[in-house]
Amino acid sequence: MGPLFLSLAFSPQYEKAFSPKYLRNWSPAKPTKERIPSHEGYTQIIANDRGHLLPSVPRSKANPWGSFMGTWQMPLRIPPARVTLTSRTAAGAASLTKWIQKNPDLLKASNGLRPEILGKALRALAPSPAMAPGAPSSSPSPVLAVLFFSSLVLPPAQAIVVYTDREVHGAVGSRVTLHCSFWSSEWVSDDISFTWRYQPEGGRDAISIFHYAKGQPYIDEVGAFKERIQWVGDPRWKDGSIVIHNLDYSDNGTFTCDVKNPPDIVGKTSQVTLYVFEKVPTRYGVVLGAVIGGVLGVVLLLLLLFYLVRYCWLRRQAALQRRLSAMEKGKLHKSAKDSSKRGRQTPVLYAMLDHSRSTRAASEKKAKGLGESRKDKK
Repeated sequence: MGPLFLSLAFSPQYEKAFSPKYLRNWSPAKPTKERIPSHEGYTQIIANDRGHLLPSVPRSKANPWGSFMGTWQMPLRIPPARVTLTSRTAAGAASLTKWIQKNPDLLKASNGLRPEILGKALRALAPSPAMAPGAPSSSPSPVLAVLFFSSLVLPPAQAIVVYTDREVHGAVGSRVTLHCSFWSSEWVSDDISFTWRYQPEGGRDAISIFHYAKGQPYIDEVGAFKERIQWVGDPRWKDGSIVIHNLDYSDNGTFTCDVKNPPDIVGKTSQVTLYVFEKVPTRYGVVLGAVIGGVLGVVLLLLLLFYLVRYCWLRRQAALQRRLSAMEKGKLHKSAKDSSKRGRQTPVLYAMLDHSRSTRAASEKKAKGLGESRKDKK
């Protein structure tokens, strides 16, 4: 063996001892942010300092710990809470949505997943243009076939839509109704749930104050709204409204309504802002609208009365005209009958006169004959 071969074969065993196990380079540190970025979402407190579940947390009859899901009960792969379907294929979007909806227990748990799916997936690709004559024909790509089949078979992901008022005004000591309704492409499920969260004015964290699940309302009996919330909604009519009694200035803030109608669990929440005043201010827009509506109502009422009176008058005129025409027809018919009777009676009178004359002549002849016969006898 030559010296060159020996150096190439045995040199790595000496160099390996000098290779650093950690990266020991002096490079400038990465730029760091001055402030820590705020965490997206909110932290929901479900237990008190003693570890007991709060009354507002939904509880299960089968599990004394409620619907809380521990780490060992969760799946190995937890889907992301926020997904964007933009620039994704139809098959990829359907697979991602199916993955999120694969674990219903994780979605129903109090500490479970609250997914938010945004954007729309790409449509199926259009067929390629016709090839030039004489070009070699090729079979369609299997990827395009899969995309086309998925666009035809798989249903599109439709998000649930929640509706609330933009803002609500109330006076101190009074009550106010927070309306919440929703639209869903699915039938109202038995597992439908409504959740109301409250974020105080100027605060950053939202707390859960009301939860409805499995046909049972769970009201916060510990926080600021203790014994002041009343459930007035009806899931059958897609209504999740609540009433807050005995308003106070500290109730100013934003209330968020969240609805889940499995399997339709994708969608944005809706927010309503509550303003509490000592006396509810006059809303000039509402007053102006009421005045305009009242004027229009009076005008419509007058028009209705005018057309009603005109209709009655025309109907009475038509009835009178029909009566007059009927009377005129009756008079004409009666006069025609009288004239026909008169025309028929005149010949009878003449015949009667002729007959009386003939009877008189015959009686005179008889008298003359009797007189002559008496003279002859004498």
